[in-house]
Amino acid sequence: KTKSYFKNSLQTMGCVFTSSESEPEPAMKISLYDQLGADAINTVVDLFYVKVLENEKLSPFFAKIEMSILKNHQKRFLHHVLGGPNEYTGRTIFKAHAGARANGLKEEHFNLVAGCLVETLKELKLEKEHIDGIVETV
Repeated sequence: KTKSYFKNSLQTMGCVFTSSESEPEPAMKISLYDQLGADAINTVVDLFYVKVLENEKLSPFFAKIEMSILKNHQKRFLHHVLGGPNEYTGRTIFKAHAGARANGLKEEHFNLVAGCLVETLKELKLEKEHIDGIVETV
């Protein structure tokens, strides 16, 4: 079985269909957004897309994408899902990736993207607990 870093997102994007049960969240937990801050999350997004666009298997999916808009959208999304104040009002992950799926987006590509994110987080020297928290969240 192929390792999947982001099981929830992979399923939501429509690349795989499995069921999963989530564990209850502990009460009064400080959000990853509050632990990391907006500037750090924005830096993650910027470096992440450098890595994604350098990957020859991934870059074709972004050929017609206005990257400044995508980066801004991704920053707002991450701020929201990591517990920040920004409300995310964009399309669902499934709808946002419909065109990519139609152009051949598969689990292989998703895992490459996930690898780019993990590599980015490690390169920026985030603590393991933060990396794990981001991976579990997205």
